[in-house]
Amino acid sequence: GQITQIKNSIKTAVKIRPAITDYIVCIPRDLASMTGRSDNTEDARWDKLVADMEKLYPTVKITLWNNARLVEELQKPNCSGIYRFWFETSEISNETVKYAFDKARSSWLDTKYVPALNTFGKIEKTISSFLGYAEQRATLSDVFTRINTYCKQYTTAADALLLVCSENDTELKDLVASTSERINSISKSCDVIQYWLENEALSEETIDDNAFNIDFDTLADQIYHAERACRLHFHISEVTKVLRKLSKIDCYELLQEVERCRSKRSIIFLGGPGTGKTHGVSAVTEKLLQENLHVPLLIRARNVPSSHTWKDIISDYLGISSEWNEDDLFQGLSSLAHRNIFTESSLKSPIVVTPKICVIIDGLDESAPHDRWVERIKETDAIVAKYPQIRFCFTSRSVPLPKPINYANAIRLGNGGDVPAYKLFDGYMKAYNISAENRGWLRTVLTTPLALKLFC
Repeated sequence: GQITQIKNSIKTAVKIRPAITDYIVCIPRDLASMTGRSDNTEDARWDKLVADMEKLYPTVKITLWNNARLVEELQKPNCSGIYRFWFETSEISNETVKYAFDKARSSWLDTKYVPALNTFGKIEKTISSFLGYAEQRATLSDVFTRINTYCKQYTTAADALLLVCSENDTELKDLVASTSERINSISKSCDVIQYWLENEALSEETIDDNAFNIDFDTLADQIYHAERACRLHFHISEVTKVLRKLSKIDCYELLQEVERCRSKRSIIFLGGPGTGKTHGVSAVTEKLLQENLHVPLLIRARNVPSSHTWKDIISDYLGISSEWNEDDLFQGLSSLAHRNIFTESSLKSPIVVTPKICVIIDGLDESAPHDRWVERIKETDAIVAKYPQIRFCFTSRSVPLPKPINYANAIRLGNGGDVPAYKLFDGYMKAYNISAENRGWLRTVLTTPLALKLFC
């Protein structure tokens, strides 16, 4: 059964990534060798698998990493943090992360974060897309499955149309054929996108956004009004009907959402005082800890000395020893996140979302010098490139930060706040046990989360 699974995995990988040249299979023990009792050993079955795959894919090398090879890899210097996390008494754990947040909630968050008032808005939506969650990925995958189905329907209808075209239908044939090529490009891009949505850790292929840059309605009109098209009304109708279906899908917005999911660039939330930045990231942190997939670290910028490196910032927050160097720390954190993929909910989900560490720094505007924080934000590009399971988010008022803000993906919150005050109103009135006859008027005049909080 496992041999069959490995074969199917190889076939899927080659189908999705035809340029692949090396496929590594990791098995966490050494395979049993030949004995006098049977020739059908694990070694023999492995050799047969390799031979079968070489016949199917002669350009792909199948490599086995068994127990001995895995131990050899772990002993390399650049894996010291992984080894330390898994095989030594680790200071980094989910309990450590939860304890650090509990301490923050009891101290500097005490007056800023009231869990009973949690209402999720733009901050939660942005961070959830940034890190990834199965429901969103499944919804997106369903839409791209639908687009792919339409593409296949177009190909079938176009092939049928071309079969009945005569030699004199040159304009129509050329138009339908060129459109088929563009539709095939969309279908291939949909395959790549769907594979990434369902198997994030296994796919880093580039998505061809230009493939979707098609005006389907215009193409449908051109085909419908092509010379001699009136002779083939039924077949023309089948082709244009599919193009009209495709035109109703907002491909641009879909691609934007996919790009937001795939982006690794750090995010900075910008908003005026009282717009709910701290409450927003605190609510997201608690939600992520409860979901037990991604691992959030919520750090107050004001508590960070200006001389601190990223290693110092995170070590101080978690309360771990200074013996960890930066490589060890980020490798250990990545291992901590990856362990969450083996939770019951993750194993049952058909969508594979890579667990991530999300370092959230709150209130950059309260921590001078601000140029120092810009340097730290710029460093995150190199960190994320080396450790792809690490992500960074920041919050700040926009005024103190150096302009232009091109060192992170800036998300601006409106004056009404992360969540509009009118949506928070009933929750606040209940939490603070306030009754009022003029609720409608109050709901209108209290226009920001800060005004609502001060009133209560």
